[in-house]
Amino acid sequence: MRNKKIEGLLKFVLMILVVLVLTRSTFANISLISPENNSWLNSTEIEFKYDVSNYNTTCELFVNGSLSNTSNNVSGTNTIILNLGEEGEYGWNVTCNNPQKTSLLYYFFIDTTKPAISASPLSNIITTLDNVEVNFSFNVSDNMAEELVCSLKINDDDKWKGIVENNTLNNISVNLSKGDYSSYIKCEDTASNIKECEENTFEIINPEDEFSMILNKNQYSLGEDIKLTLNALDGSILNGSVFKGTFPWGDMIYEFLLTENETYPLILQLPYTNQIGDYFIELNNHYENFSKTLRKNYTVTNSMLIQIEGDDDFTVGKSTVLAANAEKGIPPYEYEWDCPSGLTCTNLGDSSLKNITSTNIGEYEITITATDSEGNEKTESFEIEVLPYRYLTVIVKEKYTNNSIKDAKVEVGNLSKKTDSHGKAVFKLEDDEYDVYVLKSGYGTYIDSVDLDENITLNVKISVQDIEVPEITLITKNNTVFSDEEFSLKYQIEDGSPVDCSLYVADEGSDWFSLIATEKNVIDSKERSFVLNKPVGYYKWKIECTDTNKNSAVSDEMFFSVMDIGGENIETDSKITELENLLDRIEQEFDFDEKEIVEDLGIKEQIEDSLRDIRTAEGNINNIKFRRDLNITQKQEQIQELEEKINKAGLNLIVDVNIKEKKSYVKYIRDDALQEFLREYFDAKGVDYSSGLFRAIKSQQTMITVSTKIRQVNLIYEDKIKPVTVVIKEISYGNNSIMDGGESDYKLVERIPKNVSISTENMVFINKANIIKEDPLIEFDLSEKIVYYFESEKPLGRMEGLDTVIVPADPEKMESMITGNFFSDIEFEMPSIKFILITVLLVLVLFYVSASLGWLEKLKGLFIKIFGKKQIEQVKELINEAFNYLEKDDIEKAAMIYREIKLLYPDLGVLVRDKVYDEISGLRNELDLKYLKSRFDKILFFMDKNEQNNVVAEKIKIEKTFENLDPDFKSKIEYEINEIKTQIDEFEKRNNS
Repeated sequence: MRNKKIEGLLKFVLMILVVLVLTRSTFANISLISPENNSWLNSTEIEFKYDVSNYNTTCELFVNGSLSNTSNNVSGTNTIILNLGEEGEYGWNVTCNNPQKTSLLYYFFIDTTKPAISASPLSNIITTLDNVEVNFSFNVSDNMAEELVCSLKINDDDKWKGIVENNTLNNISVNLSKGDYSSYIKCEDTASNIKECEENTFEIINPEDEFSMILNKNQYSLGEDIKLTLNALDGSILNGSVFKGTFPWGDMIYEFLLTENETYPLILQLPYTNQIGDYFIELNNHYENFSKTLRKNYTVTNSMLIQIEGDDDFTVGKSTVLAANAEKGIPPYEYEWDCPSGLTCTNLGDSSLKNITSTNIGEYEITITATDSEGNEKTESFEIEVLPYRYLTVIVKEKYTNNSIKDAKVEVGNLSKKTDSHGKAVFKLEDDEYDVYVLKSGYGTYIDSVDLDENITLNVKISVQDIEVPEITLITKNNTVFSDEEFSLKYQIEDGSPVDCSLYVADEGSDWFSLIATEKNVIDSKERSFVLNKPVGYYKWKIECTDTNKNSAVSDEMFFSVMDIGGENIETDSKITELENLLDRIEQEFDFDEKEIVEDLGIKEQIEDSLRDIRTAEGNINNIKFRRDLNITQKQEQIQELEEKINKAGLNLIVDVNIKEKKSYVKYIRDDALQEFLREYFDAKGVDYSSGLFRAIKSQQTMITVSTKIRQVNLIYEDKIKPVTVVIKEISYGNNSIMDGGESDYKLVERIPKNVSISTENMVFINKANIIKEDPLIEFDLSEKIVYYFESEKPLGRMEGLDTVIVPADPEKMESMITGNFFSDIEFEMPSIKFILITVLLVLVLFYVSASLGWLEKLKGLFIKIFGKKQIEQVKELINEAFNYLEKDDIEKAAMIYREIKLLYPDLGVLVRDKVYDEISGLRNELDLKYLKSRFDKILFFMDKNEQNNVVAEKIKIEKTFENLDPDFKSKIEYEINEIKTQIDEFEKRNNS
């Protein structure tokens, strides 16, 4: 019986094979790509794109049921651009023959009309409140959209954003403080048509803040100008009064009125500072319904001064003239003198002048009172002294022996006397200042002056006249070479009197000598020296000496040089400490992303290299100092080279990094983009490109994962900040290796879109790079990480346009390996007849065996082993990576990986999908849980800010996300959901009431 079943089965199989051979049919599949179902577009020129799995078939495009295009020999992706001409709702589908098959019907909407916005304008707001609720009213209408997204911008800041219904009046209240404002409404419909209404400018004014009265000071002198600065809103009416007295009592002495035509600020000149006293000003402001009074006090003080000119002393029997001069009052002035007993005061025709005489020695006080034209008075006292005659005694001696000199001539003023045997001459004089001259033949002359306000004895010393100059001998030899930090220049002096000597030094090629040091009162002929410290160089020097009698001498010029072989001036310790501290700060203070940038850009390695260079150079300098085979000049030259190396070490190092923005993603290149990419690459390389090579390279892309990290970074140097955009490519191979021979068999090729960069001119490559095209198209040796950066900030959104492909280093070798691919590697290619026959035969035989022997579960495992093992590993690896990001609360990266998994899922086999469905579902639920918790914080923030529209929008997001959760996951967050709902209900009740 079993043999008959097998025989019947074989006949059936043979019949199927014959039919397949005769028909050579293929199974067409049509996928609509764009426009997507229920999409909104704002252009009438539409790009229709669909994908056909069959080869060389004829397809027809229908729009709203009408045939719009016929394409022959279609294979893979087909693109048609049509201009539909007008707005409206459209449906489209595609029918292909051989055999005939029709796609799904997709709908889309064309809306090219911008919304219309009408907003009520605002005028200036007058208020005395610190905060005002301002109402903005607007209506937006659109020809197609039922709802629009609108925002209110005030001074370019979003003050409100929400969803509004078409053709509905909307009112928005915003609390604003005093200031100038510019506002407008911006709306966007479903098709991304954007409209902004006209800008409305207005001002919120507090009249009280603008009203002020400022005196330039609170106290004035007689006759001084008073400046009053007034501030008020233009259009105010001000009236003011000036009172003499203290508030509230006083006599009004002046008033003024300012009409609404005045412009502020305004400066007024006030009168009435001619009399001393207290004053106050009252100022009233009337602006619309606002009134306020301000008050300011000020004082006019007696600022009068009396200056007395004349001698305040004179000798008895003599006289002096005193002149009084008053100022800082209101002229003219009258003077009254009060002379005490013992003095005689005589008028000289003017009350300001008096002649004073006395016959009595003593001190007297004269009182003078000045009265100005306004009756303001000032009194001053003046001390005067009547003096007796004074005695000046001059004693003349020899300077060095101290012997008295007889017959020396002494002249004091107009008087002249000779000294006696004791060297003395005495003069009787009035109080005054006198010049004193002492002369003696063969001696030097003495000249001095004395202020004779008491009896004075003047001791004068003169010496025998010296006309011999000092004799200078330079002991340090000419052209001496110094190598120490400090050294001495030695000399010797010969002179009969004390000498002052100075050292002058100049650069060898210069005539400009600088004074370095001076030694005073050198009185012996011993060896002397000047100690100095000079930098490396060539110099000349000289000594200049002057004796007591002003006899001077200058030595010959000699030369010396300084050769520094110590290297002590290079502060290597501070440089080493600075670099070590920088390494410690990177390790202890930088976060994970900052450390990654420092490592990937080689910054840390540069710092470590600088440290090694400094330490090596420092050791070499110490070695050179003790070498006997080098002279001073050779040592100096070699040390100078090492010092320059130390000085350059650590320059232009990056001392900090600041990551401004970051983005990470995993991108798989589409088949059509891959075709275009490879064609461009191999054309540039001069390699023949074939469909077989395409299939081989395409299969290899599935065996790796290229994760891309984009970082906008400020590289901070000591003297500048350089913004860059860093690209990090991390290549992982999973559990399989795409390389039998190693990484050298493959290259990573990167294509940069033109909207990111038009050339490689501003790109810096950390890995070794081969620029295939300046377009740019770049080739790297394959490794686990590829790093490069742009020397400017690039928008992160554009950076997702980077395409990365792994290609063989030897294309011919790769093409020869095609037949060794797995079945899963070529499951998207058009199957050959031979492959179909073998597959059908294998399926039928295995089905029969499994049905007969009960091995259906084993057969299922066999299919997974043959077709799905690589796919399961790939998906599970992505799932694990997503869960790792969720543990770090990085929802954005986890969600990005989940989207990649969703893109892969439709192309997985049925059995593979069964294996990973539960894990994908679990990942989706965990993502939803994390998302919900982040929304909780957001909605609490909006409730706190009383932003009702945002609260409603967040409430809808939370409800929809919670509904999609599986029951087991709903229970994990049910309590928090109920708490949030309660708070939302209370918030809505408060706002509705």
